[in-house]
Amino acid sequence: MDDRLVVDASPLILLGRVEHLWLLEKMLRQIVVPQSVCLEIAAGQRWDGSCVKRLAWTERHRTGDVPLPASVDGWGLGAGESQVVATALLHGGKALLDDRMGRRCAKAQGLSVIGTLGVVLLAKRRHLIPSARTLLEALRHQGLFLDDRLLEGVLVELGE
Repeated sequence: MDDRLVVDASPLILLGRVEHLWLLEKMLRQIVVPQSVCLEIAAGQRWDGSCVKRLAWTERHRTGDVPLPASVDGWGLGAGESQVVATALLHGGKALLDDRMGRRCAKAQGLSVIGTLGVVLLAKRRHLIPSARTLLEALRHQGLFLDDRLLEGVLVELGE
């Protein structure tokens, strides 16, 4: 994975809900969380209210929002997704996005993109987790959309 990852709210929330935010820290040197993403997470705390506290390690990696290029603004994405793409364009790095339109926009801008599923796959390949199946099922339970065929295909590829 690239040394710098610009992260959207969904992967942070999902990994936080299953107590696996540490995977991002283990796998990356620099994690960038745009201000709009931080605000989205803080505003949407519908679960136990401690997600932002669990994200405290991102404090040193937060960045203010950057101006949106017209090539990003025209996609009509939410503030968080737009800022992830714009920040990755401006400062470099890979975009961590689960949102389909956000991923399409990032790819159209020439950015490398990974999702929460990709983070789990890398973690398994790097022997950071014993079972991708267990973590992916927990993430699905928390709201990560994964088609059954995709999930099974990935698990077969990993030998699970």
